[in-house]
Amino acid sequence: MWLFYAFSAAIIWGLDYTLSERVLKSKVSPLTLIAIQMGIGAIVFGLIGLNLNLKQDLQLIISDRRVMWLCLAALTSFNLGNLMIFLSIQAKNAALAGLIELSYPIFTILFTYLIFKENQINWGVVAGGALILIGAGVVSFYA
Repeated sequence: MWLFYAFSAAIIWGLDYTLSERVLKSKVSPLTLIAIQMGIGAIVFGLIGLNLNLKQDLQLIISDRRVMWLCLAALTSFNLGNLMIFLSIQAKNAALAGLIELSYPIFTILFTYLIFKENQINWGVVAGGALILIGAGVVSFYA
């Protein structure tokens, strides 16, 4: 099921970048677009969460300092990542920004090791990472 979710995310992000590029090219600020997306998302997922386990999750986050700090760090990186990709899309275009952004798995591997001391590397991961770096290099060279 994870593969279905991952491909679904790729499809949806591709659509989001395409639509966001048009919004940003119409001179809407990246900060405004993010604020609108986050605000609507907070309402929709907050309401859904109320019917699931939002209260229990919030209690866990508040009561466990480690989880709270991880949650704050994830929130910060999520918002900064969205801002950076929107600035990139606004400065160039969605296709090129998205292709360069595809190098993020390399940083996922790096941060997983540096922060949590977990090694998720095998030969397949190394080969895929090398292909990503080569692809990002080709895209940036010819852009």
